[in-house]
Amino acid sequence: MRDIVSTAVKGFRLGEPLVFKHLAIVPLFKGTEAPFEYLSMKTALARGFVEIGEVSEGGAVPNLKVINKGDKPVLLLDGEEVMGAKQNRVMNTSILLAAHSETVIPVSCTEQGRWNYNSRHFRESGNLMPARSRMAKSSRVYASLYASRGYDAGQGDVWKEVHHYHASLGTHSNSGAMADAFAQRDDDLRDFLAAFPLQEEQKGLVVLLNGQPAGVDYLSSSTAYADLHEKIVKSFAMEALVQRVSGEAAHAADLAIEAHKILRSLSDAAELPFQPVGLGEDLRYDGELSGGAALVCEGSLIHLNIYPKAWSHASGTPHQQERENTFDLSDYIRRRF
Repeated sequence: MRDIVSTAVKGFRLGEPLVFKHLAIVPLFKGTEAPFEYLSMKTALARGFVEIGEVSEGGAVPNLKVINKGDKPVLLLDGEEVMGAKQNRVMNTSILLAAHSETVIPVSCTEQGRWNYNSRHFRESGNLMPARSRMAKSSRVYASLYASRGYDAGQGDVWKEVHHYHASLGTHSNSGAMADAFAQRDDDLRDFLAAFPLQEEQKGLVVLLNGQPAGVDYLSSSTAYADLHEKIVKSFAMEALVQRVSGEAAHAADLAIEAHKILRSLSDAAELPFQPVGLGEDLRYDGELSGGAALVCEGSLIHLNIYPKAWSHASGTPHQQERENTFDLSDYIRRRF
């Protein structure tokens, strides 16, 4: 499977870096197209093709039931949040739902203080988990898969991270809802969205914060990515609001060079395949400096996420449990280039 991912990455075209405050984004274009059309959760919900609810009347925190009534697969992105029913949840992994299917999916709660119905079905919140929390969750899921425990993201850790963002951002929620932190910093987030608009045919982005790698997200469909662009930008903007400015602003040429290095960072990482909840194959990567996940289906890369180990709280990853990991880009370049 590594060839599928590496071939797709080699086909990426990087756009001109955009910078706002201490956050930099390099748009991604091209890459391989999926051999079939799929919809984002946003579009599927808006068209009434997908219905998301509790698994039973009593509910179960780590699981939801999704019914895809449409003729096309639907992509649920890792970290994407839904609101309603008994409590808000986020996806524990990227899932490609088959057409005309009913699937129980693994999720985590992002609203600790509520366990009662406020609606029968879920709607999208418009949010993706803040980037650092999302990537730490991905690291814990990998460790859980490696230990044959399924897609467990560590619910207690997720709640602690939600509390951390409220404390760091000066926000508050009576129910401990992650969505309230986004809502109360909406004006700031809008400034970031204005600085990083969606570009025509864009399929992803490489992000740097304070000149250091912060993550990569890529989708094979520009249409699906368009539905997710604002969520992904806000996810990283939340981190920019938490982290202070450090160091001098990087030049555009330097940012482009660093973006290439991030994309290559999985080349020597261990790759392990897992059976996903939905269609395709779930590939997990654990390298010395970075980790990641790729959803592959019918020989094509559907979604790729890369995160620096410094952002993953990587003590839970199976190959690196004995040492603390940091992503030092300058050291990486010295050793490999």
